[in-house]
Amino acid sequence: MAAPPGARRGAGERQAEGARRAGGERQLAGPAQVPAEIDELFAPSPGPICSWCDFRRHCPEGQAAGPERRPWDGLAE
Repeated sequence: MAAPPGARRGAGERQAEGARRAGGERQLAGPAQVPAEIDELFAPSPGPICSWCDFRRHCPEGQAAGPERRPWDGLAE
């Protein structure tokens, strides 16, 4: 359903329009570039908890630390 003339568009509509601009195809954004000084401040420190970490899919060190676990894997059987 189209918005009435003069209606304000929301941020989601503006973002969707911007994503479709180039030749009508949606542009995919890749991972953000992180400055080296930020990487130094927040260096990975892998350990057993990496298996449950929310950021595991973005962290090669965490992935190497152990197998992925689901939240309920910590419950006793």
